Amino acid sequence: PPGPWRDSRLAWHRAHAAPPAEAPGALLALGDELLARGQHARALEVFDRASRIPGAPTRVAAGLALSRGEALVAVGRRDEAITALAAGLRLAEDLGDTSLIARGTVQQARLHQDSGDDRQATLLAEEALDLLRDRPDDPSLPTALLLAARGHHRSARPEQAVRLYTRCAEVARRQGRREYAALADGGLGAIFLEEGHLAQAARHFEQESSQLRGLGLPQHLVPSQFGLAMARLRAGKADEATLALDEAADAARFADIPYLGGVVATGRAAVALAMGDWDAAWRHLDEGRVALDPVSAAWARMHYRLVQAEARLVSGDHQAALAVFQAGEVEARQAGYAAMGAWFLGMAGVLTADPDAITEAMDVLSIAGDRRLAARLLLFGATVGGDAEVLASAERETRASGDRFLLLEVLHASGTRAHQAEAADVVRAVLTHVPPRWRQDFLALPAVRWTGVGRDLPNHRR
Repeated sequence: PPGPWRDSRLAWHRAHAAPPAEAPGALLALGDELLARGQHARALEVFDRASRIPGAPTRVAAGLALSRGEALVAVGRRDEAITALAAGLRLAEDLGDTSLIARGTVQQARLHQDSGDDRQATLLAEEALDLLRDRPDDPSLPTALLLAARGHHRSARPEQAVRLYTRCAEVARRQGRREYAALADGGLGAIFLEEGHLAQAARHFEQESSQLRGLGLPQHLVPSQFGLAMARLRAGKADEATLALDEAADAARFADIPYLGGVVATGRAAVALAMGDWDAAWRHLDEGRVALDPVSAAWARMHYRLVQAEARLVSGDHQAALAVFQAGEVEARQAGYAAMGAWFLGMAGVLTADPDAITEAMDVLSIAGDRRLAARLLLFGATVGGDAEVLASAERETRASGDRFLLLEVLHASGTRAHQAEAADVVRAVLTHVPPRWRQDFLALPAVRWTGVGRDLPNHRR
């Protein structure tokens, strides 16, 4: 019957039955079919075989080089990908083929973004968008829009990012490119998460994950479920966050990309920190160190650094925390993460009593980036400096971020009876979503114990 399996088999038979003169083109079609289905290693084998056949027409040779480069990008063979894409672009420019040039430029942008060179990635993506200005149906357009959106997002330009993500979703749906429509949904979810609109963020991540499950793309499902887990956690739903991370763990095993396992461990560490289980948090951070490997995606490294920094703060080791802040600031700047870099700079500024660093950080975080990070920086500055006005600003920003656990810390730091009564209500709501194994750890947190909630519960630690 008609369907993807039948189409794939037909492409395979056509490729292997083609006469010698047509074999490179037939193998290119087969490889592109495998590439579109996410079978990157098999596609690469086909492209390698086709590349060894002499006498391929220039257009076919250009397509082979670009497709091979795209497959090499997907499997993380960076140096070979650079060579293949450069060769393909030279041939495309000789042909004067705008579509092929745009395709090669987009793949170079993807390569730069994956390696953490976000500035160059954004420049290349926008160069491709200029080439495709009058080509609304070009297959490279959704990729260019997605990469440009991610670049603006990381550079703390959320309005431009929302516009590009929205356009990417529209173009992808019109072209039937469900993968890119899903990823654009996830990008919007990440922006909603940062702005504190947790229900909208969760809805976008759920839509993204639903599409990615159907497409069988576990390498993208992991970050989607990680985002959903963080939205659920901030909303005070640790049980639902854990379920999302369990699915992410299954997807990471299936994808067989080591750093994705590190992403899952990073998420589990964040949940354990919120629950007050420090031993589990450090155990998961040890498991997640693979996220810092040079071949890991920049976003995985950044999220690991954020959770690692919070764990250092909780432990009270300010010297170790300062080392993480300084390393994170350098890495964030190199990768083009403006808001995260500003946060690390500001947190280091609090510890080193550098008001200029704090001001510079808040100048960025006041207009873009994760509101939770801005709230955390303000709260840290207020508690270290004993500034009531800064603490009031931290409370406002925390409420805007939607993070229930950070709100408990702010209310505890404020310390009035009204704050205590509100904190008790928050604790009661959160407790309904605390897994049994963490109930006592959560109730033992200073900000929770202060409310008096749970004292009458069996086995409560006093």
